[in-house]
Amino acid sequence: MLRHGLRTAHDALDASVSRFDLTDIDGTIAFLRLQEAALARCPISEASTATAAAIADLTARARADLHRRGVSCLRMDTPDLSRLHPLALDYVIGGSRLGAEVLQRRWADGPAAELGIGDGYMSAPRYIEIWRDFCASAAEIPGDTALGHRICGNVSELFALFETAADRSFEETQAYV
Repeated sequence: MLRHGLRTAHDALDASVSRFDLTDIDGTIAFLRLQEAALARCPISEASTATAAAIADLTARARADLHRRGVSCLRMDTPDLSRLHPLALDYVIGGSRLGAEVLQRRWADGPAAELGIGDGYMSAPRYIEIWRDFCASAAEIPGDTALGHRICGNVSELFALFETAADRSFEETQAYV
């Protein structure tokens, strides 16, 4: 199964994102900047209809939350992700929405939530159908096939995008703290 082949890369990305303290105002803002930067660089043209809609919605929510605080979006280069398999985007976006539930609970316990910082992004829909569709499709694809390797490679490229955004956002936040 594809998900097992992505465990190491997934754990590395989780560790990278976990650096952001969502109970803290600066941590929440840095998290929103990483999400906006990475999501804005995901190629919607390569995504399924549901995933494209989720990417557009989540990007707009993060951007609006930052704009309300007068915070600029993170500047970073856009890698060439023009040939991604749609299931790679489904995996990353659908899976991130599962993890968002845990992050939302952490955020809700802090002053950022009390001040409404990140309300838009943190109240986004779960988009659980993306994950369900991915699981149904991935169950049919052995990981040791050309298609399986392509999807795993594409997911790794997307993880690298999110890790780069996380690193940049974290570094910029540390410079001001």
